[in-house]
Amino acid sequence: MDLKEMAKGLPPEALPVLEKAGYFEPDGLEVGSAAPSLTLKSREDGQPVTIGETSGDRPTVLIFGSYT
Repeated sequence: MDLKEMAKGLPPEALPVLEKAGYFEPDGLEVGSAAPSLTLKSREDGQPVTIGETSGDRPTVLIFGSYT
């Protein structure tokens, strides 16, 4: 089921918000794609960490999921 089909169960006022945020755009990344460069806060100390730059000889792994 695609995202637009799943969105039919949402309140109508949610659809423009999701569309504006780009949720209906096709994904630009595939498994194995290089991560885009972005800066996040470290969970440990709140310091900025840039993802997408090399980390010496260690690979960077991004794991996405839901905590709910």
